[in-house]
Amino acid sequence: MGDPHRPVLGRADQLRAVLITLHILAISLLAIPAPVGLSHAAMQEAGVQESLATARTVAGALGWEVDQAEATALAHDLGSRYLDARHRVLTPVRPYAQYLGVKQGWRMFSQINPAPRRLEIDLFEGGIWRPIYVARDPELAWMADLMDHERMRGFTNAFSWGKQRHRFRRFSAWLASRAAADFPEATKLKTRMVTVHLVGPEALADHGSLPTGATSWETRINLAPLREGSP
Repeated sequence: MGDPHRPVLGRADQLRAVLITLHILAISLLAIPAPVGLSHAAMQEAGVQESLATARTVAGALGWEVDQAEATALAHDLGSRYLDARHRVLTPVRPYAQYLGVKQGWRMFSQINPAPRRLEIDLFEGGIWRPIYVARDPELAWMADLMDHERMRGFTNAFSWGKQRHRFRRFSAWLASRAAADFPEATKLKTRMVTVHLVGPEALADHGSLPTGATSWETRINLAPLREGSP
């Protein structure tokens, strides 16, 4: 005999349980990760090749020797096959995701940047250049509340990868307009992206901070024209 105290699910409850299960299944399928940068040109980028070099080292330790060209071709082939399979699996649930607006148009942590760049801003004031902002530096934190906001960091992340230089120029022009108002004695603003080398904890302890490397995209803007016509 059944348990008399066990609740009996009605048809509405059973239907609700089925719909919730299907929803969880759809969301789980949509969460299947998808690699990026599978074009032949992207496979030759330094970050991708460094990742493949690590994989080749591990494979060699296991007795499987593969050269750079073979590893690149194999990674491209396997990635393409994986994306094709993922596309077929997701085809039935895409209309559902589109209707509910739960489709995510960007990928989280798809690849680690082995040589990231950080934004640095200098101001020419009193005849000398002085830094006013270095990303994530608590001592050089001009407009840090805005600059370190997660949405702003998402916007500037492309610059860290050396992408969208045209946007960097426009962003620099906007920064200059803000600096012109915040620093009335300053005459110039300089923005740049500086490569940061990721090191282990021992090297970091010895150095005291992350070592920096090459500078790129240096942009200098005169501030005086931006103040013309201002009250």
